[in-house]
Amino acid sequence: MHCPATIEYMQALVPDSLFGFLQESGLATSGGEAAALLMEGAVCVNHLPVRSPRRRLHAGDVVSVSGSRLVAVFGTKLPALKKTQL
Repeated sequence: MHCPATIEYMQALVPDSLFGFLQESGLATSGGEAAALLMEGAVCVNHLPVRSPRRRLHAGDVVSVSGSRLVAVFGTKLPALKKTQL
């Protein structure tokens, strides 16, 4: 599994559980989709696959979904939709 190399940043400030953050940031459209993505191992935090919905996030953590070009950075104020190459 590979996490995206080209990403778009978006501001998302929500409670620190990965499950809630996936929904609130728009990386998952529903709780069911967030759960499915986690079970499939399609979610990365700081470029490492994560399956636990209870994983705590810390300011600056980069959350991405395999197959998507979007990422959300937890607890930071970045310009919305800024493209970058890692």
